[in-house]
Amino acid sequence: MRPLSDQPWLAPAWSILIGLVLVMSKMGLAVLDPFYIDWLIKAGGDLAAHYMGWHFYKLSPLTLPLGTIANYTWPQVTNIGYTDSIPLLAIPCRILFGWVAAPFQYFGFWYLSCYALGIYFSWRILNQVGIQDVITLMGGSVLIGITPFLLFRWGHDALSAQWLILAVFLVYLQAKDPERHTFRWLVCLTLASAFIHPYLTLAVFVLTLPAWWRYWSVQAATWKKKVLTLAGMLLGIFLSWALIGYFQISSDDAKSVGFGEYSANLNTFFNPLNFSAFLPALPLAHPSQYEGFSYLGFGMLILLAQNLIFHQHRFFPGFSTHKGMWWALIGLSVFALSHQWTIGSIYLFKWHFSDHFTGMFRSSGRFIWPAAYALLILILIGIDRLPATQRVKHILILLALFIQVTDLQSLWKRNDRMGASMLSYVEAPQWDSILVTSTKVILYPPLDLSLVHWNDFTTIGLRVAPYKIPITTGYLSRYDEPLRKKTEEDVLHLIQTGDFSNFPGALLISGKNSQHYISDLLAARMVKVWYLDEYFLIVARDHPFSPQHPEPLVGRILQLDLGEGLPGFLERNRPNTVLITVSDEASEKLCEEARTWFEQAGSHIQDLQFRSSWLAIFNQGKLVQEAFATTDSLTMDVARHDVMESWSAPADIRMASGGALNQMTPILEINGVNVADRHRGIQIAVLDTLGKVIETACFDTYTDCYTRRR
Repeated sequence: MRPLSDQPWLAPAWSILIGLVLVMSKMGLAVLDPFYIDWLIKAGGDLAAHYMGWHFYKLSPLTLPLGTIANYTWPQVTNIGYTDSIPLLAIPCRILFGWVAAPFQYFGFWYLSCYALGIYFSWRILNQVGIQDVITLMGGSVLIGITPFLLFRWGHDALSAQWLILAVFLVYLQAKDPERHTFRWLVCLTLASAFIHPYLTLAVFVLTLPAWWRYWSVQAATWKKKVLTLAGMLLGIFLSWALIGYFQISSDDAKSVGFGEYSANLNTFFNPLNFSAFLPALPLAHPSQYEGFSYLGFGMLILLAQNLIFHQHRFFPGFSTHKGMWWALIGLSVFALSHQWTIGSIYLFKWHFSDHFTGMFRSSGRFIWPAAYALLILILIGIDRLPATQRVKHILILLALFIQVTDLQSLWKRNDRMGASMLSYVEAPQWDSILVTSTKVILYPPLDLSLVHWNDFTTIGLRVAPYKIPITTGYLSRYDEPLRKKTEEDVLHLIQTGDFSNFPGALLISGKNSQHYISDLLAARMVKVWYLDEYFLIVARDHPFSPQHPEPLVGRILQLDLGEGLPGFLERNRPNTVLITVSDEASEKLCEEARTWFEQAGSHIQDLQFRSSWLAIFNQGKLVQEAFATTDSLTMDVARHDVMESWSAPADIRMASGGALNQMTPILEINGVNVADRHRGIQIAVLDTLGKVIETACFDTYTDCYTRRR
């Protein structure tokens, strides 16, 4: 009778079951409904951007390159690859189901597939190395297949296809078996990775090299066959990328700065960042090293300790037996660490070199994943080979699984964004009357993802897409930089002058931060403006409206009264003492009028970077003291009657600022009373000459200079 572990249905059934449980826990089973798209829009960020790429692609005509997207991020021509929308599914779905009128999505199915395939290939690997015990296979496949660094990638769906790494490991282990279809599987995995994500393509291609070598050793392949095989694989990759459209921009524009900053830290396997219930976060040398996040989980670290205690130096298999795979893993790991190796916040060394290749793969930290998966596999093999009874091994596996689940609860529990959305939909019916008569939609600023509300490029895009007219907004992994800069210049000229001659029939959409431009245009009677759903819709004065589609509202806005913004607030309180701190983020939409006020007061406001900390004291419109920090929090204590720059403190003051990277609660404490709150943006307290708090305010300048929270 065949052992239970050899039953062909058990591994797929277990994989699908655990995949469904994880999807239900993290997202809800409703995401498997292809016509349910709200969860993607609510999630915002990368997921919403990836859906928008697919949505515009579905409405695009089929052309060559096959992945070309029409009307998105105009005037740039882009493709489904640069929107990270998984060409492996997007292209077939466009060809087969492009006729379906209703919006639909495949991302829920994709997540289920990634989770299930990760568990399935983990099971097969453990079984391939000789593990027959069902409990070990079940528990071990979950411990390997559902890793912290996989769960961490929720939101970046293409990078969730880490099962490709495990699949290559399995093919490598089977490569010497003549009954296995090694050639076919290596080709399929490599080409599949090319249609999923370039980072995975590079990792998979490097890992297939030792598998090819094993296969060739059995086939007694000649050097000619070896060279032709690898050349054919490289050609297949580049043809796949050409079909998607990756070469629509130059290789220089495909590069991105930051190689070394987005690297792996040497503490990556033990650093949970802020995702462990048991272990504290370890320091990083640069905040962008989250890209190299490869925490093994506390449960697996306990099993690793067991292996090191009982196996000692025999824990790792012989180098010579698998030296090809070892060198592949070492090579990818060295690239993951980049040219500047770090442990914690300490730089061990930095090399200086000319960047010709690495700019295309600046997030090199991701290439530590194969080494992490290999280590997890070795840990489970070591536990199976412990000199102990099967019951003891079962206890160890189940205990590690329980600890792992408890440790990572913040990663597998329902994402906060799935419950309530911060998005505001554009719903006024008058939008249709304007859009149906427009030739294109231009946003100011163009390619801005948050015009008025967080990530509202998605809701604007959803409203515009059915009209199949170009729109300047969108999120891409790579841009045509010269064209992007020219577009920004042209759109700035448009909103400054109201001259639509270069954009006949266009609709210009802007937010409250642009009210000074719009006021000037209205005063000159050069445009028509409507204020709908908190957006300004601007067209040329002679914009054509047909009798079938008349103007959406009678008349136009003659004056703007949006209430007091940050510039007005600062100017009104110029005679007083103004204390400022930052919570989370304050620089994204800090308008020019506010920047000018700060600069004229003596501030170095240009040093305020995205999601950084800032503390400042102004008195009678002049800077007294300020401090900036990118990754650290800031504190400042001033005692009553302390003199700074001829200003005498009228009260005991304690201030603290926390950018997003340190998550510190902001403090504006006056004589022991904290008047700040947790709202995002610039927190302000205004004092009179006696130290009394006259007024407090919070302007969410991540959104604009006019969103006042209190």
